[in-house]
Amino acid sequence: MGYPALFITWIICCVDTAAFSVSVNGDLEGFFSSSRGIRQGCSLSPYLFVVISNVLSKLLNSAVLNRRIGYHPLCASLNLTHLSFADDIMVFTNGSAASLDGVLEVFAKFARISGLCINVAKSTVFAAGVDKESLQEKTVSVGFSISGLPIKYLGLPLTTKTLTRNNYEPLVAKIKARFQSWTSKTLSFAGRLMLIKDTGLGSWVWRRLLRLRSTAKQFLSMEVHNGQATRFWTDIWHPRGRLIEIVGETGTLKLGIARSALICDVRNETGWSFRRSRARQIRDLITMVEAHPLAENRLGQDVVLWRKNETDFCNHFSTSVTWQRIRTHKPTQEWSKVIWFSLGVPHFAFITWLVVRNRLSTGDRMRAWGQVQGCLFCGEPDETRDHLYFACPYTYTIWLEVVGTLLGRPPDPD
Repeated sequence: MGYPALFITWIICCVDTAAFSVSVNGDLEGFFSSSRGIRQGCSLSPYLFVVISNVLSKLLNSAVLNRRIGYHPLCASLNLTHLSFADDIMVFTNGSAASLDGVLEVFAKFARISGLCINVAKSTVFAAGVDKESLQEKTVSVGFSISGLPIKYLGLPLTTKTLTRNNYEPLVAKIKARFQSWTSKTLSFAGRLMLIKDTGLGSWVWRRLLRLRSTAKQFLSMEVHNGQATRFWTDIWHPRGRLIEIVGETGTLKLGIARSALICDVRNETGWSFRRSRARQIRDLITMVEAHPLAENRLGQDVVLWRKNETDFCNHFSTSVTWQRIRTHKPTQEWSKVIWFSLGVPHFAFITWLVVRNRLSTGDRMRAWGQVQGCLFCGEPDETRDHLYFACPYTYTIWLEVVGTLLGRPPDPD
């Protein structure tokens, strides 16, 4: 792959210096060195996986060039041999037993290089065509399962057609079952967040965004120049808002302007081109539109504007300004900067926030769930947040050792 020796040395150090311990009844017991892999959650993990996957990709391409694997008839013009998604790979061949042998040789060579072997139990061969019997016999001999098209991947069928509701229902049912299972109810906050990300974050985010359309309308406006990117009826380019909401859907018929019409379709070099109408509401609309001045530069492109304050718009979006306008304003808490700051670790900040809000699963709160738990450090039967962090002799000693007089005065347990 041509990686520098220094880079390879860095990676080896990350692997060789890792040490692990085993949690037994909540206590860590012993340490042992790592001979393969890196620390769990290491930020290098996804990058190293991509590097290693690239090796497998090059091995497959090389095998095709050396005629060990034959191209799929519909992939030869694209030089396409495989597709990868995360730790899954789909290899395309001409369907011959010889090509299957070539693929297995590549996987075996890759296993010798990286130590990563394919999972035979999760590997499937999809055979089609008039000469698939020999391939099926070879597949059975090596232990792979055989299936036919169409196939499912990540719970959805792989097809060129538009998926219907029936296609989605099994996956949706599976997601609902996971949310309602007893295992998800005992997850930590971080575990619940991971479950949402793994199962339903995409659709949930889009539903939330769609609900904010009415709020977003208050912040958007179009600055019209040539009128080729601004819709006359549905875009917000007039101070009164969307014209379709002023006159209703029937206004498009009364004025003779299509609902999807652009401003350039309604305005020419001499001005607006409206047809006459007897309806008073339409005449008032025409008067309102003609009285609104547009940009003098009619050759430039239309510009999308974002609300900056109550009266002004600007041509760039600011997350902080928008958040300050839509959020509910309350007095700033004195302890906020202790928890939420730019270099803070989210995990520690969240735990500290739970402490301040008294939402930790301490003994006094667990009694409401039918669980009895005293202080594990000093034996106090009534374990509360204040006792755990300040009144317990054990934790008070830790405060003295760690914090000392950093807060300006010696800590007081009372």
